[in-house]
Amino acid sequence: MKLFKNTNWLISERVISLFGGLLSNIYIARILGPEEFGKLNYLVATVILLQPLMKLGLHSIITRELCEHPTKHSEIIKTTFSIRMCTSILTFFGAIVSLYLIGFLENEMVLLFTILMIGQLFSPFEVYNYWFECNVNAKPVTISRTLSTLSFAVTKIIIVYLYKSLTALVIIVSIEFIMGYLVVYFCFKKYNVNSLQVATTKTSWKYALKLVKQSYWLVFSALAAAIYMKIDQVMLGYILTKSDVAIYSVAVKFSEMAYFIPVAIVTSLFPSIIKSKNEDSVLSYHNKLKFVMGGLFWLAFIGAVICTFISEKLITITYGDQYLESALLLNIHIWASLFVFVRALLSKWILTEKLYKFSLYTQGVGALTNIVLNTMWIPTYGAVGAAWATLFSVAMSSWLSLFLANKTRHMGYLMTVSPIYFIVKCLKNVVLTRIK
Repeated sequence: MKLFKNTNWLISERVISLFGGLLSNIYIARILGPEEFGKLNYLVATVILLQPLMKLGLHSIITRELCEHPTKHSEIIKTTFSIRMCTSILTFFGAIVSLYLIGFLENEMVLLFTILMIGQLFSPFEVYNYWFECNVNAKPVTISRTLSTLSFAVTKIIIVYLYKSLTALVIIVSIEFIMGYLVVYFCFKKYNVNSLQVATTKTSWKYALKLVKQSYWLVFSALAAAIYMKIDQVMLGYILTKSDVAIYSVAVKFSEMAYFIPVAIVTSLFPSIIKSKNEDSVLSYHNKLKFVMGGLFWLAFIGAVICTFISEKLITITYGDQYLESALLLNIHIWASLFVFVRALLSKWILTEKLYKFSLYTQGVGALTNIVLNTMWIPTYGAVGAAWATLFSVAMSSWLSLFLANKTRHMGYLMTVSPIYFIVKCLKNVVLTRIK
């Protein structure tokens, strides 16, 4: 029951935040037009590509550490915060200098990129959310973040209406990043009676080194994941125009709207997955994995079918005729969700089995596939080529690559049969219920 309530809070936050964010996004896109809106999405995609270097792949590792070592919460949180602060500062200066020197950003974009990156300097405060995840208590954080997101959605609409300025909008987006990170810290201070102990605890650099060594593979894995999920927008803006980025990003916005659902479900189930791994039989553990993956697959499948039929009307009603080309892109991109949904559990399985290097391996295959296909297809097919490249690369990363290594091949098999297993299991439960 606690897991169910926690999942509901996580999903509720994302649904409300996405709805508010979608409304502001639609208004911004209509007022700014494809060119300016494309610049905004180009900048945000670049920032997202850099986030793995700041987060250092510590999320799931720290959640596991907090669950397994309840008496060491203060040391774990403080040490993780210190690590994240170091990586955030290094990434901030390194990214601005290097991207400017190689000419990746035009002169006018450097200032806007710097403003967005300032917001990321506060990302270390995100570590306090791991404590809530460990305790399966998402309610305080979700309520606070939802209120913050909705407030900034209204603020962005007002700013665009008054100034119609991309610079002003970027400043608000950066402040939104900052508040999104800080509200987690404020919740932690309020709901954790030992919050003052965390502040006075010294950073254990020896423990920090141990964590970094564990996350070594996960850092590059997260970076590879960011590449194959966002490199399409960056390459579109670099090879073609910012307007192409705008058209493509509208499709991506709708396609990725539901990506929070598998993350929320699997995040809440993660403690029970660890317990099943340690206490249940291998068969029972594998059956649980198959059932969850099957459920995630069919959830994504239903959403993809519905979206395919309503895409044109959806784009026209929301973003307007100037973004109508996004409908075709959405019809392609939405089918990547089948693999993205199942990937949420695969990532946790890799962590549970401590196969960290395979996280990098699978994500790396996806990133490489996406870069190669985008390089070949964007110049010829434009945004349509980028959409197909993303679909193929996600399938390669989240499913097909598992069959290339002995230690992951069985998981590939479990994933392949999971949709059928889910249906059979559900039908069996229905029949047994009627018999009783």
